[in-house]
This record gives sequence, structure tokens and C-alpha cells, in this order.
Amino acid sequence: LRLKRALKRKLQQKEQTPTKRQRKPQEEKVVQAPEKSADYTPPSHQTIRSIRLSINRAPVMTLWSVVVCERVGYTYMEALSLGRAVTYMNAQSKLEAMGVVSKATYDGLPTNSPNFQVVGVLGRAVPALKTETGLRGLRFSGDIVWPYAVQKYLENNFSDKLIHVRVAMQVAANRFSVSELTESMGRNAYDLYTKIRPEVPDGVRGLGAQASFDCSALFTLSL
Repeated sequence: LRLKRALKRKLQQKEQTPTKRQRKPQEEKVVQAPEKSADYTPPSHQTIRSIRLSINRAPVMTLWSVVVCERVGYTYMEALSLGRAVTYMNAQSKLEAMGVVSKATYDGLPTNSPNFQVVGVLGRAVPALKTETGLRGLRFSGDIVWPYAVQKYLENNFSDKLIHVRVAMQVAANRFSVSELTESMGRNAYDLYTKIRPEVPDGVRGLGAQASFDCSALFTLSL
């Protein structure tokens, strides 16, 4: 009898304790675009053209996706979230093709929510959720891609060259109309990415492979 009472109390306590899914959503940190900073000084195009980086493709795809999303009308925080979400999807597809992971089911997505929607970014149908602070990209588990974390990811990968690469990508994106960048779920934007992404040397495999990225290519980008 005592054991039954103890188990009952434990069960009641467990029911009262919120799970990870039930807990109050984390408070979102506001992120501003770099050019909004009071001490922002735009780098010259001449300086940008000379920049060469050794970097893997994921952060380059993320930053290009962010810039494209801004170009077609999303806010900076929305663009950060959507841009990283499409990179997650791209990595998942590659890992599935390599047989490293099983195919994603996307069962965790809140598809029944009236705030759920699908957004075309770089040729992919990115799951997203309309929140009080704007549209946010989702991972296949249903977890929100937080803009602040994406900003830190970009800063860690591009370091002091983030502003330079961002400006170069803005110059490139502004050469194309919104309709060109959004046509066919943004397929043109993906095709443009393939022309600027780091070229992984022959014989080198892996999603995190470092390769050379040349900023000057962004100034001559064309469909």
C-alpha cells in the first residue's frame, strides 16, 4: 500500500512537471543586421574583391540564403532563421544520400497549426511558423531555428570577414529581381549559389570539408 501511494505521488509530480515540449518557449533575443550598428563602416568593393577564405560550404550557403531572403522581403531575423533552416535541409538530404542517417519523417512539424506555412528558399520547401516576432524556419523535428544562434554561427565561421562577404553577396543579390530569385521555390537562387560556393578539391569528401571561397566571383555573378 505504501509503495502504491509512493508511486502515485511520483506520477502526480511527473504530470505536474512540464516536459521540454510543454515548457514556456525561450525568450527570443533580438538580432540586428550588421549595418544597423552605430560603428558600422561599409568596406570598399576593392577590399572585398581581394578576400579569399578557407571555409566549408554550409556557412556560405547559410549567408547567401539569408541575403536572398532579405532581398525578397523578409526581415533580417526572419532571413537568419529561414536561411539556416534550408542549410539544415540540404545537409540532411546529403547525409540521407550517403546512407549515414535514415530519411527524415518531418512528423514533428506543426502542420495542423494555422501559423504553419512552407516557404521556398534556394529551391527547397522550407517549413516555417509564424510567431509573434515574425516568420521562423523549422527543423524537421519541429524545433524553431533561432536567429540569434544563426548570427553566432555566421560570426564564428566568417570571423572578421563576415561584413565583407555579406556586402559582396548583397551586391550580387541586388542584380536580380525578386521574381527571378523566388521563381520555382527559389531555384534560380540555388543555381547562383552553385557558382559561388567553395570548390572542394578532388578526392576530398565530407560535409565539413574546407575549400577556397573567392569573394570576387560575387561581382560577376549571372544566371
